[in-house]
Amino acid sequence: MSLTELDTVEVVGHRPGDPDDAPSFRRIGFAAAIGGVGQRFFSKYYQAKNPTHWTILGVSLKAAAGQLASLGPLRGLPLVPQSLRDYGRFVLSGTPAVVTAEGRVFPEQRFQGLHVSALDIDFVTTQPLR
Repeated sequence: MSLTELDTVEVVGHRPGDPDDAPSFRRIGFAAAIGGVGQRFFSKYYQAKNPTHWTILGVSLKAAAGQLASLGPLRGLPLVPQSLRDYGRFVLSGTPAVVTAEGRVFPEQRFQGLHVSALDIDFVTTQPLR
């Protein structure tokens, strides 16, 4: 059996108030949703006892419905539960962060997505599609 070496990525993060020498989180992987919509989506997804493809659909629909219920004329409808509105706002809100990548510091702002990956993606195929 031959082994294939794969690159991984390490992400270390500090939440406000944490000591500099004690990071809040450390993740190693091939790809990770660190903040924003992806991270919040997965936090809801993994709350399910046995997450499946239906969980993906449920979280997506509930987040979209909650966000729509918080906008424009739908905002005043009393029949939409506050918990649904909160769900949508939670999943679809950004993450405030200061990002440092390869020595470059980006100023604090709200990011809709903070994702990192060590995957090389090659969309060019050398074999004809069948």
